[in-house]
Amino acid sequence: MTDDTKESIRRTLLQRRDRLPADAARTASTSICRALWKIDGFASARKIALYHSAGSEVQTHRLLWECVSRDITVLLPKVCGDMMRFHAVTGPDDLTRGRFGIMEPQEACPEHADADVILVPAIGVTRYGHRLGYGRGYYDRYLSGSCAVFIALAYSFQVVDTIPHDTHDIPVHWIVTENDTIQASHKAA
Repeated sequence: MTDDTKESIRRTLLQRRDRLPADAARTASTSICRALWKIDGFASARKIALYHSAGSEVQTHRLLWECVSRDITVLLPKVCGDMMRFHAVTGPDDLTRGRFGIMEPQEACPEHADADVILVPAIGVTRYGHRLGYGRGYYDRYLSGSCAVFIALAYSFQVVDTIPHDTHDIPVHWIVTENDTIQASHKAA
């Protein structure tokens, strides 16, 4: 499959996600975040890297502050050139609007490279763990050097049969939707 195929899938799934009513997104996001705590690796993690959701993504704001309140070290990504790094945050004052209009850690927030779990945004994902992101490769570059557990958060309609993938595309270990918690098989598909 070509990059055109990836772009077509990305466009279709983004349009569908953007049409999801706000109350349905909120309800589904709450279910997804609740289901995360049932994954052993997540529930026992002391350092969790997550993303500050934007637009129609699975909403992570409440989860972020819930983790902070449980004394879990919370890491958020910060884009630096072509790379992404994770920095610890402890409250809203640690956040600033970043390069893509997404909230990210202030410069003064300490950098960490050893998360137990990394929550990964997804536009689409397969049961094999192949993920379709926004196409810039930040997460794949970062995940390639990490030993953490990778978990994609997605609405159930974002789980698709196939997504074109290359050797540099890093699969996730788990997919959590409002309806399912799926341990990815990582077989070729």
